[in-house]
Amino acid sequence: MQQTLSSSDTSSIDNSRKLIKEITTLTETHITNCQEYEKVDKLFLNIPLELVNILIPVLITILLFFIGFFINWVITKKARKRELESIKTTVTNWIDLIEKPIQNQVLYCKTFADNLKGSTELQPESLSLNQLHASKLKELNLKELIETFITNTKGTEPQKSKNLFNLISQIEYFSNVELMLPDAYKTYQEHTFVLMENWNKSIKELDEFKSSMVQQIGIKKTHPSYPFLVNMHNIFNSWVRNNPNGPSLNDTKSQLLEPLIKLADSTIIKNSSDPFAPILFTKVQDLIIVFNRKESHFAGNAKNFEAYVSNMNLAHETLKKTSNKFKEAKILYFWRIK
Repeated sequence: MQQTLSSSDTSSIDNSRKLIKEITTLTETHITNCQEYEKVDKLFLNIPLELVNILIPVLITILLFFIGFFINWVITKKARKRELESIKTTVTNWIDLIEKPIQNQVLYCKTFADNLKGSTELQPESLSLNQLHASKLKELNLKELIETFITNTKGTEPQKSKNLFNLISQIEYFSNVELMLPDAYKTYQEHTFVLMENWNKSIKELDEFKSSMVQQIGIKKTHPSYPFLVNMHNIFNSWVRNNPNGPSLNDTKSQLLEPLIKLADSTIIKNSSDPFAPILFTKVQDLIIVFNRKESHFAGNAKNFEAYVSNMNLAHETLKKTSNKFKEAKILYFWRIK
């Protein structure tokens, strides 16, 4: 049996539907609001949180890289400064250390020169030689010296360049003088030996000539050259008698050679036909030539070694002044090191 709904029932149904619809609408609105809230909650400094999560590790990596680079840069610069300080200290200490050897070598050369000027003998004077070890400092690279004393040192460029030039020049000089002194002495010694050989040869020839005259003339007082032989013997005897401990070269010249030359010269003037006087003149003249060469040789070497003394003193003085300037100069702060 079909039942008919009343108007009141229809109204109730409509109200239920409206209520359901309102509930559905409220639910959807709430869900939408929640989604929007979630979207707002995922922002950081107006940057989506997902992007922030990506950027943070990248930024931390970059920051750590630059921190590591900076630390390494500081360590490298400080290490380089210590290296430059070490080179500077090595150079200045070396200059201080060679002062005594240089002073000794200067004294030895001066003594040698004085002995040459006062020498009365035809024999080599001795010369002591010192090792200056200047060549050791030459092993330092020029680039390192420039970076130490010019590029990374406080001061004006012209003054720093002048100081470095003085340093290199004096090092070069003392390195060379270590080789030059032995060579110069060897040359002096060799030439002295040659003069000694010539002297001994000439003095032997003079003695043989005297012996030959004695054999030819003997005690023949009537021989025309007998007076010449007697005078010559007297000169020899006087020379020996005046020098019981052995004559010096100067004594030989003044007491033997010069009187013999005068005897030969006067004999030639008086009797130009005398066969012995010209021979004696030649023999004695050979000895005088050797004597004069010895005097010139010794005097020349004395001046040569006096020049070494002067140059070494000047070079050492320049080196000390340069060293003092290096000691006063400061290496740049580590962050300015190049």
